[in-house]
Amino acid sequence: MPGIEADHESVGGKLVLRYITDLAHARSDRDSVVTLGKFDGFHRGHQQLFGRLYRMKQEHGWVTAAFTFDAELMYYKFGKQIRCILEKDERRRLFERLDVDMMIECPFTDEVRTMEAERFIKDILVDQLKARCIVVGRDFRFGHNRRGSYEMLADMAPEYGYEVQMIDEVYDGDVRISSSKIREALREGRVEDANRMLGYYFTVEGTILNGEHLGRTIDMPTINLVPSPIKLLPPYGVYVSIVEIEDKTYAGVTNIGRKPTVGEFAVGVETHLLHTQGNFYGKFAKVHLLHFARLEQKFPSIEVLKEQVHRDKENAENWLKAHPKITEPEELDFGSFVEK
Repeated sequence: MPGIEADHESVGGKLVLRYITDLAHARSDRDSVVTLGKFDGFHRGHQQLFGRLYRMKQEHGWVTAAFTFDAELMYYKFGKQIRCILEKDERRRLFERLDVDMMIECPFTDEVRTMEAERFIKDILVDQLKARCIVVGRDFRFGHNRRGSYEMLADMAPEYGYEVQMIDEVYDGDVRISSSKIREALREGRVEDANRMLGYYFTVEGTILNGEHLGRTIDMPTINLVPSPIKLLPPYGVYVSIVEIEDKTYAGVTNIGRKPTVGEFAVGVETHLLHTQGNFYGKFAKVHLLHFARLEQKFPSIEVLKEQVHRDKENAENWLKAHPKITEPEELDFGSFVEK
């Protein structure tokens, strides 16, 4: 059915996400609890929203629905103004692991962009989704000219018979956690700060491609990923990393950039696996960035580059030895933010 890419059905006894990409199909046949947001990064603040969502489901048996926007369409509509912590497929894969019944990835069409907030509440949240509870963050805005807010939702609640709950901000020290703060940290190469606010390691995912084999010429074979054009990347340079391939984990040293010493290439994410070799072409990989080591630079010769990348390998191994607890990816434990 157009607009429904994955329905909510039992697969091997397990319910799977109902993934909706057309606003007309954003419908529930039962009362629901809904949270709304862009959920870029699914950081620790977002996780609190979902904790409340799960608690309401446990207490009332309501359908859980997450309403968000198609980040890729927003990117192409507004050009290069937006870079996403989680690009479209990454966010979908993450949501598929959540215990959410319905994900509405609303297309950012002119109709949606100009929809008045009052109409969105009545037509979408109340009539189509049968919302009995709406969970939002303090600063969430929606509707034409961003007029919709927690206050508007609360004012209209008595008329339509739902309740609205606001989740307070989450702080990292004295910094309020937000997607914009995480993007700022990543742009400045502060990977550890970004990871702490996310609650897991910042990751680049994708299928390993057959690259130019340039790494083999300097005794540093790599696995190669090409990130989405809307994916926010930290500064071009070298990073200590952990890589997941087919449920196995490898320590790595990752270069993000264009390889200026050997030519001008499209932006790539190349990772040398420190303690393994093998043919991984065509396999799916998650590259988790742990630590920013140095900026990418152009070297005067291949020999000088070779010397540097071997120093990068040694430095990465030393960093990992100095952080012995970092041996496995710090991925989201989805049970950890469910309110008890």
